[in-house]
Amino acid sequence: MTEPENVNPLHRSYMELSTRYRAAWTYHRFIQGLRKFFGNRDLADYPADFQALYASLKDVSRKLNDPDPQAQIEALGAIKVDLDRLLDILDEEDAKMEPSLLRLFFQRVKSPDERILLDLVRFYQEIQADRSWEPERVDKVDFLLTRLGELIIGADRSGDKKRLARVLEGVAAGQPAADLEIDPQRLANRQTMLRAARNEIRQAHNFEDLTERDLLNHYREVKHGLGRVLLDRTILPLVVDTNLVVGARIRELSEAEEDRLLADYERVSQLEESGRIGRRLAGAVTALHQQVEEFQKRVQSGDIRMADLSSLRSSVQDILVKLESGERPEASELPLAAEGEEDVLPSPSTAPSVGSVLAARDDRHLIGAELRELLAGLHQARTSGESAGRAPELLHYRLEPREALAYSRLCDGDPCDERLERFLLAAAALRRRINREVVELQDVRGETGAANFDLSEETAGILRRSDWYLRQFSHFRENHLVAGELVRASNLGRLRMRLMRDYAGLWLMANPVRENL
Repeated sequence: MTEPENVNPLHRSYMELSTRYRAAWTYHRFIQGLRKFFGNRDLADYPADFQALYASLKDVSRKLNDPDPQAQIEALGAIKVDLDRLLDILDEEDAKMEPSLLRLFFQRVKSPDERILLDLVRFYQEIQADRSWEPERVDKVDFLLTRLGELIIGADRSGDKKRLARVLEGVAAGQPAADLEIDPQRLANRQTMLRAARNEIRQAHNFEDLTERDLLNHYREVKHGLGRVLLDRTILPLVVDTNLVVGARIRELSEAEEDRLLADYERVSQLEESGRIGRRLAGAVTALHQQVEEFQKRVQSGDIRMADLSSLRSSVQDILVKLESGERPEASELPLAAEGEEDVLPSPSTAPSVGSVLAARDDRHLIGAELRELLAGLHQARTSGESAGRAPELLHYRLEPREALAYSRLCDGDPCDERLERFLLAAAALRRRINREVVELQDVRGETGAANFDLSEETAGILRRSDWYLRQFSHFRENHLVAGELVRASNLGRLRMRLMRDYAGLWLMANPVRENL
């Protein structure tokens, strides 16, 4: 995308128009490819005379060295007008195309030419000149550049990094002059945010950690916030390299998750064969079989999405929780009764269950009993019309109004962020679990008379999970602050501080000051 030195203005104008024409032509062929693969009649149905433009450019190329350049200057001016009009038409066509369609196309085209990817990026640079970058356009260019990086250095980043750096430098050099003047402090801030998102994803322990903390969406939001800064010469290499690192980590965690899913699905199949699948769960298990079959087809075609893994994980866990939590298979959506008790309490059909609130297996192990107790108390208070904060069964939970509201919203099916509401109920159960652990440690210390004792794996697990919940509180609170919802952010800040106080008490109990330091 750079040009030779000492090029006269006429040659420079011709080269610039040729580059723009090639970008438009490449995008046009891409749209035709989409129509061929997917039969989308909404695309590639627009007036475009590329042949006439090409003939005009070719005619000018033969006369670039004429003694009198005026005729060629006028011809190039006319070509520019026609090309601008054509780019406007293609711009409108691109607005009809979702980023997912572009990704799907290049999954079919296994080894596209680097030149095609570069010309498509150039096309977006042309139509976005002097305009703000919409998130969808950022997604498209981000994908194209990542695919380019994979072609040059490979998904494992073991190829020619110097060559990739030169190519990306050329992409950045193609930015309009106005886009090259960016505040250095803004660039530094964006680099910090990108590196932080990259480190969080690399440190994710498993697939659930990746999805529950919403790390990929957070990283996407960071990139959306880049806008035109995405193609800055200092930001672009960092984004492409981070995308390759993140892609490798996602593949690693996804493969491990697939193995877990297949193992859990096998357990469901064994339980089905043993006759433990009751009438209420039979339909869910049949749907699960169909879901697994569709998933296996995607595995064979190489078209696996994280949403598919998450959805399948949720379906498998929902069935396993109901089968392994000690309830009768017919208990439906309300795991409120303890093992051996009858489920006689009436309940709204949308009442949250232990399984629906706690997707992570670690959470069910650590705080499943506390959450069951909390949901039973909230259900009883709701049935009797008593305030949740005053219900005798819930006094030791010291519930905040916001936590009681979370339960009501889920029961009533009110429009809300269900992920947040379920998280708040789980956090309340976690506080109760922390306080119980503190009492148990106090008993151990009283019996042994020792100030120092070995930290049990159970206590260590509670501390680790509490740390994760505190970070999640910060994430939700920051989202409210960004949206200008100060009251909601304040409520979450209060709940976070309550969890922090209980967590600190357990931490100090588990990590007393050692003697003879």
